[in-house]
Amino acid sequence: MKKLWTLGLLALFACQSNSSETGATSYPQSEIVELELNNNVVYGVVLRDSSEKAEQHAYKISLKLNDRVWFDTLILDLPGQQMVQGESIFAEAVVDDMGGSEFEIELIELD
Repeated sequence: MKKLWTLGLLALFACQSNSSETGATSYPQSEIVELELNNNVVYGVVLRDSSEKAEQHAYKISLKLNDRVWFDTLILDLPGQQMVQGESIFAEAVVDDMGGSEFEIELIELD
């Protein structure tokens, strides 16, 4: 089931480039960022989402760097008809010159 959600999100991100040509924006959108924290440059993930009606969306975020993996959960309160942005900062994921960072976003069902 988790793989199905991941594949669905990947398909959604792939369709995003087609939607931007027509002027429509598709959500969720995510990107990896680098920021300074405690004299180190670390990785974070920014997630933007929107919905037609007010609801909550929850996401499991995993960041992979070399042989290490970090996880976080992000819950966004969407007011409806507006974009909301959330961030997960991985304080121990220090940026190095080797690169190779990857992240995955997985939608979590809320009851």
